[in-house]
Amino acid sequence: MNATPARPRELTRVQQLGWSAGAIGTGIMIGAVSNYTLFIMTTLMGVGAATAGLLIGLSKVFDVLIDPIIGRVSDRTDHKWGRRRPFLLAGAALAPIGFIALFNAPLLTNDATAVPYIGVVLLLIALGTSLFMVPYMAMAAEMTQSYNERTVLMSQRVFFNTVALLMMTVMLPGLIRRFGGGAEGYSAAGFVMAGLVAWFFAQAFWFTRHTRTVAKTPDDAYTLRDQLKFIAGNRSFAVFIGAKICSFLAQSFLQGTLLLYGLYILGRDERFLAPFGVGYTLGSIVALPFWAWGMTRLISKRTAYIISILGLGVVFLTWLLAGPAEPTWVAFARFLLVGVFSAGSMTSGTAMLPDIMELDRRKSGVGQEGLYAAAYTLVENVGSAIGPVILGVTLSLTGFISTKGGGLVEQPPGALMALTICVSLVPAGFSIIAALLMRGYTVERELSALKPNP
Repeated sequence: MNATPARPRELTRVQQLGWSAGAIGTGIMIGAVSNYTLFIMTTLMGVGAATAGLLIGLSKVFDVLIDPIIGRVSDRTDHKWGRRRPFLLAGAALAPIGFIALFNAPLLTNDATAVPYIGVVLLLIALGTSLFMVPYMAMAAEMTQSYNERTVLMSQRVFFNTVALLMMTVMLPGLIRRFGGGAEGYSAAGFVMAGLVAWFFAQAFWFTRHTRTVAKTPDDAYTLRDQLKFIAGNRSFAVFIGAKICSFLAQSFLQGTLLLYGLYILGRDERFLAPFGVGYTLGSIVALPFWAWGMTRLISKRTAYIISILGLGVVFLTWLLAGPAEPTWVAFARFLLVGVFSAGSMTSGTAMLPDIMELDRRKSGVGQEGLYAAAYTLVENVGSAIGPVILGVTLSLTGFISTKGGGLVEQPPGALMALTICVSLVPAGFSIIAALLMRGYTVERELSALKPNP
């Protein structure tokens, strides 16, 4: 049963959906790095797999540096628009530029400029995405104090995140082919998708203009080092972050490997992502109301997370049975189940974050939601991209042969085995670790022991 008393709804439906729609933009940006960057570099630009993985990894180091700073600055901001909303607008301006630059990279004809160009582009994407996403996630704990409404809010965010995945796996490949395929197709499609990122980021900024805000606290005595140390000492948050790292790594390995796995193991092309997107979306949409209902009436968010992440682990293992002759309906059923269990893990996982923020604020008296959001965003960004980084290095070590212009060559057996392991055993293992870690999460019990705020 729920561990905290219910509160009346504090947000209108329009405000909920307006904020949640920002997840389409963040989903597109994260999807660009996790699903396409390694493919663009190794298959369209001729960049070596190890170099490609290193570039993605360096951009994540940049995330490590800037996310806490953005969170700290947003915590201390005092603006008529609220602490967080000005940053949403800054992200809406920068992130689409990075997306356009990435999808125009295959037009480069000078191989010497390819690596530095991609390096700068990935840093721009990291900065633009973090400027939006860190304050955006912090807003969830400020807009409403209702335990159940946060669950609903996060289920809506997961729905729109799923829409973003559908756009990246069905709409984007369709646009690439409609615009002629190859470098020109990627370029034109990049402009369209970047426009959508800007639009949905702007929606989150506009529709939250009248939502509840929390003024910055007089925390001048707390240095960034003090606050980071305090957060690091929060046992439940450490457990939560550890589990989320494993969860994002599992999804990252699947998404980063899937396109190459489809090309070299299953004999498909980019259109292989379409049934994944459709099945995942359908499974998520069908399951989301049940997960949200269950977490507000039957089971805790912690329990829902454990059930869903273990379910994902089982589904990941079924990739070991896949092959070129596998019927389409079997692959679709697998994608459907990934959507069902991902909806549960993402909804419960994100809904726990504002609970952690509220408990911390009520116990410490310091409003440091931005730093908590920065830690979560850092984990989501890094965890979602680290799979391609490790995969790039692994493929290089196993002799993977990069190509240019989209051509395919026969790959060595070691590289093919690496693709199979990285799409099945590795994500399944991370899922199991995530479930075990969550046994130490106690925030729901601690919140129930505190008197509710007036």
